[in-house]
Amino acid sequence: MYYQDLRPPGVHDAPVLVLLHGSLYVPSEFNALIQQLAPNFRLIVPDLPGFGASVGEEWPDYAPTTEAHELEGLFDHLRLDHVHLAGFGMGGAVALEMADRAPERVQSVTLIDSTGTVEYEWLGDPVLNHAIYGAQLSIYHAAHALLPHFGWLDTGPLNFASVRALWDSDPLRMRDLLKSYRNPLLIVHAQDDFVEQYSSAQEDYRIAPQSRLITIPGGHKAALRNPELVAPRIREFVENVERGLEQNKAQAEPARLAASVKDVEVSGPRSRTYEFLLLLVIAVLTMFGEDATCIGAGLLVARGVLGFWSALSACLLGILAGNLLYYVAGWRYGRPVLQHPLFRWAIKESDLHRMTTLYHQRGTWIVFLSRFVPGSRLPVFMSAGILRFSFWRMLVALVVSNLLWTPPFVWAASWLGQGMIAMVEHYEKAALFIVVIIVVVVLAVIHIVQPLCTWRGRRLWVSRWRRMTCWEFWPAWLAQLRLVTAWWKLGRQSGGFLVFTCANPDFPSGGFIGAAKSVWLRALSDAHSAVPSWTLLPAAPAASTVTAVHRAATLEAWRVEAGLTWPVLLKRDVGGQGRGVSLCHSPEEARGYFVDNLCAVVAQQYVAGVEFSVWFARDLGVREGRILAVSEAQFPAVVGDGQRTLERLILSDDVALSRGQIFLTKFAARVADIPAAGEVINLSDLAQPADGAYALDATAELVTPELTAAINALARHLSDFHFGKFQIRCPSREDFRAGKNLRVIGVAGVKAAGSAIRDPRRTVAEACAQTLRQWETCFTIGTALYRRGIKPARWKTVLRGWFQARFGT
Repeated sequence: MYYQDLRPPGVHDAPVLVLLHGSLYVPSEFNALIQQLAPNFRLIVPDLPGFGASVGEEWPDYAPTTEAHELEGLFDHLRLDHVHLAGFGMGGAVALEMADRAPERVQSVTLIDSTGTVEYEWLGDPVLNHAIYGAQLSIYHAAHALLPHFGWLDTGPLNFASVRALWDSDPLRMRDLLKSYRNPLLIVHAQDDFVEQYSSAQEDYRIAPQSRLITIPGGHKAALRNPELVAPRIREFVENVERGLEQNKAQAEPARLAASVKDVEVSGPRSRTYEFLLLLVIAVLTMFGEDATCIGAGLLVARGVLGFWSALSACLLGILAGNLLYYVAGWRYGRPVLQHPLFRWAIKESDLHRMTTLYHQRGTWIVFLSRFVPGSRLPVFMSAGILRFSFWRMLVALVVSNLLWTPPFVWAASWLGQGMIAMVEHYEKAALFIVVIIVVVVLAVIHIVQPLCTWRGRRLWVSRWRRMTCWEFWPAWLAQLRLVTAWWKLGRQSGGFLVFTCANPDFPSGGFIGAAKSVWLRALSDAHSAVPSWTLLPAAPAASTVTAVHRAATLEAWRVEAGLTWPVLLKRDVGGQGRGVSLCHSPEEARGYFVDNLCAVVAQQYVAGVEFSVWFARDLGVREGRILAVSEAQFPAVVGDGQRTLERLILSDDVALSRGQIFLTKFAARVADIPAAGEVINLSDLAQPADGAYALDATAELVTPELTAAINALARHLSDFHFGKFQIRCPSREDFRAGKNLRVIGVAGVKAAGSAIRDPRRTVAEACAQTLRQWETCFTIGTALYRRGIKPARWKTVLRGWFQARFGT
């Protein structure tokens, strides 16, 4: 611990005065006071642990008790047997803690604008104040992790120790310390101090009957800015203590001793008006928000409207009834609902199998712990019913967890509400608004602040923030919202909003929505060398393990006949945006895929190499088309260092972090593994945003006459094909530029007009400009063919195709 030891020149037995700083410490704040006191005292000015120059070590905490312990070690090192302590702000609490630890060593204490009793700190309530300190600490952690502070947050006055000290301190201890302190006490306080209220100093003066109270003008730190007001009083006080002229607690006036032991307790009247109705409302509302309702019930208890036991009973019964209702609803209706096409895409059969196994193994603990995780009860109890989890095991876990959680929760809410009710008593119209704010703040602390207390949680919040603020992660409709007006104008000018679907007359809806992949691949059947081996597996009649095994066996027979090795690429015949696409490395993975996907599936040979997307257009009456744009797929990867887990590698990598939740879900079984040093972990296999891949615009670099000729050769295999996009794999960029060894793994029709290269180096305006040019080209071609008699798609067909592509049925 760093300290200054300042001795007055020529004086060898000067009294020792220790100056203790507060929580927002600036090393120079004691300089003026030191100059005033230095001629008369040996001054010890330590930087308490975590502050100033004492930031190098790791401390268990920064509570005043810990600071006092370290201070005692300093006194032992300096062989100081008799000291006088002067504490500013939080330093006052440290001084009293030191006096409590070593009363024979501390001759006197001076409190300068010191922390006082909790009733006069901030909101006047220990729980509310502690919540504020916790929020402050969480904000600091978030700022430290998210802001480019260049070390300022570690060395400035608002550093980790300053916010942690408030969090670690016991708000109720100051009163006990003042009551137990028996030596002389001087209280110096600014009358207009807004940080440490002057009323706090008055209460300290009452509790310690031997104390003297000196009031100075000004606000917080007025004593430090105007040492001429304080130094003479401190000098006089310490010198009087040295001479035995200051009284201790045993010598205090009887009247003050009597006043010091009086405690004022305030309690409001309780009202039971409309109690039954309120209890009924509370019981019903627990079904919609258990924690929020318990908070509201606690506030009603605080206000005296309800008794504690009545409010608690309503909460317990409502929670019990609501959770049982969720369970019964899941048992009775869950399975049939999940079999409906609208929901089958969200909850797969394989997910149900995994969840059933999990519930049978750990269901009791899942139900028990759900009571302590807000927002989890509805899915947990609904799932317990769907998965046929034991009713009695569920009921016992539910009752026990509620008895452990709900009573202290309601009680805590009633305690928190005391301060709020006092403030709004004269502003009844604003009471409801304030209650809502308190509920929102409490829930925000639970759902937002708590995750920010861990490194993993903070990194995931960074990931969420990037996905919200970086346009390449936005849904397509949001990124292209500004194109609505332009698209509307194109439709009006062309004679119909679906005229663009005429651009590819020989394909359903021009390849807009609902076009089967097998149709495109079959059309390229005469371009044998350019299309990897593939086959179409018909749709399954119903979801069952037997059906999945049969389809997997059919896939295996085709793979062997085609002479292919694993992995094999499986994708829905009708689908889009990466839905239903999986790279299966074994028959077991294929069976799992077929359990979740009952629709027709295209199985395709996996082609290694670099992947590109090529936007292509050919005007009517022209033999050769042109390349509009080219993107190159990028597959994120991390490199092991032999020390960090895969999860930490993912969350530490700048590229992988933005897709962190995708990769953590994908590698859930391996996140705790520690890859060897130099081991490369490829995080993405497929050029799909859903798999964590992204694309870069490579139009300027890769478009060559050779590539254009090769793409035109492929397009000629597609009858009357005028607009679309080719997905191509190639051994290298050089081969791609030369138009050699191109393997077509997918084709899209006019729906490619609505897609853009989501290059993070580009702005959303640039992406929209690309999309607008594509729409204009597509509408131009479609309009020309429409005038020749080609019929555009009908809205009914488009909606049916969208439903089939979206839900896989």
